[in-house]
Amino acid sequence: MTAAGLPPSQDRGPMRMNPWLQLGATLFVGMLTAGGALVGVRRNGQVGDRATEQREAQGRREEWSKRFYEVLAYVVDESPRKRVAGLELMTALADSELAGPDERCLLEALTDRVLNPLIRELDALDAGGNAAKGNKGEQPA
Repeated sequence: MTAAGLPPSQDRGPMRMNPWLQLGATLFVGMLTAGGALVGVRRNGQVGDRATEQREAQGRREEWSKRFYEVLAYVVDESPRKRVAGLELMTALADSELAGPDERCLLEALTDRVLNPLIRELDALDAGGNAAKGNKGEQPA
């Protein structure tokens, strides 16, 4: 009896694997490894892209906020010229690509509570100034 427990006439020696089967298995494992690596790289790229988009969006919001507060100082200034300039700049900020939905809500609230009363005040000053200019040029009859 041999080590395999077979009579010596049936012992074929060490078992040999078909070389094509071994080559096929090796190629299959290699392709699975390459496919897994490709999937990992693509997912990592997508995560990186999302993180970049978030950082860019945050940067845009910060830049818009800086501009908003600078313009707001003009809008509430005592000088009518600065107020008019501030209102024009505020309109441009509202139309800016940097303004998102939250910023637009902020502008709507600001418009209702602060800007509309200021505009009415400026219109009243403008109307009063035009009336005074009109009276100066006329002579009493």
